[in-house]
Amino acid sequence: MSEPAHPAFLYVVDTSFLIEIHKRYPRKTLPGIWKDLETLIRDGRVVAPEFVKTEINRQDDELTDWVNRHSRMFESITTELWGTTGVVVNTFPRTAHTLSQRPDHADPFVVGLAMKLAKQARFETRTIVVVAEEKGKLGENPALRDAEIEKIPDVCEKLGIPCVTHLEMFKREGFRFY
Repeated sequence: MSEPAHPAFLYVVDTSFLIEIHKRYPRKTLPGIWKDLETLIRDGRVVAPEFVKTEINRQDDELTDWVNRHSRMFESITTELWGTTGVVVNTFPRTAHTLSQRPDHADPFVVGLAMKLAKQARFETRTIVVVAEEKGKLGENPALRDAEIEKIPDVCEKLGIPCVTHLEMFKREGFRFY
Protein backbone atom coordinates (compact mmCIF):
# COMPACT_ATOMS: atom_id res chain seq x y z
CA MET A 1 0.00 0.00 0.00
CA SER A 2 1.43 3.36 -0.94
CA GLU A 3 1.45 6.31 1.44
CA PRO A 4 -2.15 7.64 1.52
CA ALA A 5 -2.74 11.29 0.69
CA HIS A 6 -5.17 11.61 3.63
CA PRO A 7 -4.29 9.08 6.34
CA ALA A 8 -6.99 10.46 8.61
CA PHE A 9 -9.88 8.51 7.07
CA LEU A 10 -11.66 5.99 9.28
CA TYR A 11 -13.85 3.62 7.27
CA VAL A 12 -17.07 2.05 8.55
CA VAL A 13 -17.81 -0.84 6.20
CA ASP A 14 -21.07 -2.54 5.34
CA THR A 15 -21.61 -6.22 4.63
CA SER A 16 -21.97 -5.38 0.93
CA PHE A 17 -18.37 -4.08 0.88
CA LEU A 18 -16.92 -7.35 2.18
CA ILE A 19 -19.08 -9.53 -0.07
CA GLU A 20 -18.25 -7.44 -3.15
CA ILE A 21 -14.49 -7.48 -2.68
CA HIS A 22 -14.61 -11.19 -1.86
CA LYS A 23 -16.39 -11.87 -5.16
CA ARG A 24 -14.35 -9.50 -7.34
CA TYR A 25 -10.86 -9.87 -5.87
CA PRO A 26 -10.06 -13.43 -4.73
CA ARG A 27 -7.32 -13.48 -2.11
CA LYS A 28 -5.25 -16.02 -4.01
CA THR A 29 -5.39 -13.96 -7.22
CA LEU A 30 -5.06 -10.42 -5.80
CA PRO A 31 -3.42 -10.74 -2.38
CA GLY A 32 -2.24 -7.10 -2.36
CA ILE A 33 -5.78 -5.83 -1.86
CA TRP A 34 -6.32 -8.10 1.13
CA LYS A 35 -2.93 -7.22 2.64
CA ASP A 36 -3.72 -3.52 2.32
CA LEU A 37 -7.15 -4.05 3.90
CA GLU A 38 -5.59 -6.02 6.74
CA THR A 39 -3.12 -3.19 7.33
CA LEU A 40 -6.00 -0.71 7.67
CA ILE A 41 -7.76 -3.08 10.08
CA ARG A 42 -4.58 -3.49 12.13
CA ASP A 43 -4.23 0.32 12.23
CA GLY A 44 -7.82 0.62 13.49
CA ARG A 45 -8.94 2.44 10.34
CA VAL A 46 -11.53 -0.09 9.13
CA VAL A 47 -14.37 -1.01 11.45
CA ALA A 48 -17.89 -2.42 11.27
CA PRO A 49 -20.68 -3.15 13.72
CA GLU A 50 -20.74 -6.76 14.87
CA PHE A 51 -23.97 -7.34 12.92
CA VAL A 52 -21.92 -7.18 9.71
CA LYS A 53 -20.01 -10.20 11.00
CA THR A 54 -23.32 -11.87 11.89
CA GLU A 55 -24.59 -11.38 8.32
CA ILE A 56 -21.37 -12.79 6.82
CA ASN A 57 -21.48 -15.76 9.20
CA ARG A 58 -24.83 -16.84 7.76
CA GLN A 59 -22.77 -18.21 4.87
CA ASP A 60 -20.08 -20.82 5.04
CA ASP A 61 -17.24 -19.87 2.76
CA GLU A 62 -13.74 -18.40 2.66
CA LEU A 63 -15.07 -14.93 3.53
CA THR A 64 -16.63 -16.31 6.72
CA ASP A 65 -13.26 -17.71 7.75
CA TRP A 66 -11.51 -14.42 6.91
CA VAL A 67 -14.05 -12.35 8.87
CA ASN A 68 -13.69 -14.57 11.92
CA ARG A 69 -9.89 -14.23 11.76
CA HIS A 70 -10.27 -10.43 11.75
CA SER A 71 -12.72 -10.04 14.62
CA ARG A 72 -10.92 -6.98 15.97
CA MET A 73 -12.52 -4.85 13.25
CA PHE A 74 -16.01 -5.47 14.63
CA GLU A 75 -17.45 -3.09 17.21
CA SER A 76 -19.74 -4.44 19.91
CA ILE A 77 -23.29 -3.16 20.07
CA THR A 78 -23.05 -0.77 23.02
CA THR A 79 -25.67 1.47 24.58
CA GLU A 80 -24.18 4.44 22.73
CA LEU A 81 -24.36 2.58 19.41
CA TRP A 82 -27.97 1.58 20.12
CA GLY A 83 -28.67 5.28 20.70
CA THR A 84 -27.20 6.52 17.42
CA THR A 85 -28.74 3.61 15.52
CA GLY A 86 -32.09 4.50 17.08
CA VAL A 87 -31.79 7.97 15.56
CA VAL A 88 -31.18 6.36 12.15
CA VAL A 89 -34.12 3.96 12.46
CA ASN A 90 -36.51 6.60 13.79
CA THR A 91 -35.62 9.03 11.00
CA PHE A 92 -35.26 6.45 8.21
CA PRO A 93 -37.40 3.47 9.30
CA ARG A 94 -36.89 1.58 6.06
CA THR A 95 -33.18 1.14 6.81
CA ALA A 96 -34.16 -1.39 9.44
CA HIS A 97 -36.14 -3.43 6.91
CA THR A 98 -38.97 -3.62 9.40
CA LEU A 99 -40.55 -6.47 7.45
CA SER A 100 -37.43 -8.56 7.96
CA GLN A 101 -37.53 -11.38 10.44
CA ARG A 102 -33.94 -10.59 11.44
CA PRO A 103 -33.48 -8.07 14.27
CA ASP A 104 -29.74 -7.98 13.53
CA HIS A 105 -29.91 -6.30 10.11
CA ALA A 106 -26.63 -4.39 9.86
CA ASP A 107 -27.50 -1.35 7.68
CA PRO A 108 -28.81 1.02 10.36
CA PHE A 109 -25.97 -0.02 12.68
CA VAL A 110 -23.37 0.84 10.01
CA VAL A 111 -24.70 4.40 9.83
CA GLY A 112 -25.19 4.48 13.61
CA LEU A 113 -21.56 3.48 14.12
CA ALA A 114 -20.43 6.23 11.73
CA MET A 115 -22.49 8.75 13.73
CA LYS A 116 -21.06 7.50 17.02
CA LEU A 117 -17.49 7.69 15.74
CA ALA A 118 -18.09 11.14 14.23
CA LYS A 119 -19.22 12.40 17.66
CA GLN A 120 -16.04 11.00 19.21
CA ALA A 121 -13.86 12.48 16.44
CA ARG A 122 -15.11 16.07 16.75
CA PHE A 123 -11.79 17.20 18.16
CA GLU A 124 -9.63 14.97 15.98
CA THR A 125 -8.52 15.39 12.39
CA ARG A 126 -9.95 12.15 11.05
CA THR A 127 -12.92 11.89 8.73
CA ILE A 128 -15.46 9.10 9.17
CA VAL A 129 -16.41 7.52 5.83
CA VAL A 130 -18.99 4.77 5.23
CA VAL A 131 -18.15 2.18 2.57
CA ALA A 132 -21.12 0.45 0.96
CA GLU A 133 -21.86 -0.98 -2.47
CA GLU A 134 -25.55 -0.09 -2.55
CA LYS A 135 -26.77 2.42 -5.09
CA GLY A 136 -28.82 5.23 -3.62
CA LYS A 137 -32.08 6.54 -5.07
CA LEU A 138 -31.87 10.22 -4.06
CA GLY A 139 -29.93 11.13 -7.21
CA GLU A 140 -32.79 10.08 -9.45
CA ASN A 141 -35.53 11.07 -7.03
CA PRO A 142 -34.42 13.97 -4.77
CA ALA A 143 -37.99 14.40 -3.50
CA LEU A 144 -37.87 11.17 -1.47
CA ARG A 145 -39.06 11.74 2.07
CA ASP A 146 -36.96 10.48 4.96
CA ALA A 147 -39.53 7.75 5.69
CA GLU A 148 -39.06 6.42 2.12
CA ILE A 149 -35.26 6.24 2.24
CA GLU A 150 -33.69 2.85 2.87
CA LYS A 151 -30.26 2.71 1.19
CA ILE A 152 -27.09 3.53 3.13
CA PRO A 153 -25.75 6.10 0.62
CA ASP A 154 -29.01 8.07 0.80
CA VAL A 155 -29.11 8.01 4.60
CA CYS A 156 -25.48 9.14 4.69
CA GLU A 157 -26.20 11.95 2.25
CA LYS A 158 -29.09 13.19 4.38
CA LEU A 159 -26.94 13.03 7.53
CA GLY A 160 -23.87 14.61 5.93
CA ILE A 161 -21.71 11.49 6.29
CA PRO A 162 -19.37 10.73 3.38
CA CYS A 163 -20.19 7.41 1.70
CA VAL A 164 -18.03 5.74 -0.95
CA THR A 165 -17.74 2.44 -2.80
CA HIS A 166 -14.85 0.03 -2.40
CA LEU A 167 -13.13 1.40 -5.52
CA GLU A 168 -13.20 4.94 -4.17
CA MET A 169 -11.73 3.69 -0.89
CA PHE A 170 -9.02 1.71 -2.74
CA LYS A 171 -8.06 4.83 -4.75
CA ARG A 172 -7.91 7.02 -1.63
CA GLU A 173 -5.70 4.54 0.13
CA GLY A 174 -3.51 3.52 -2.81
CA PHE A 175 -4.43 -0.17 -2.67
CA ARG A 176 -2.27 -2.55 -4.72
CA PHE A 177 -3.98 -4.85 -7.20
CA TYR A 178 -1.22 -7.48 -7.23
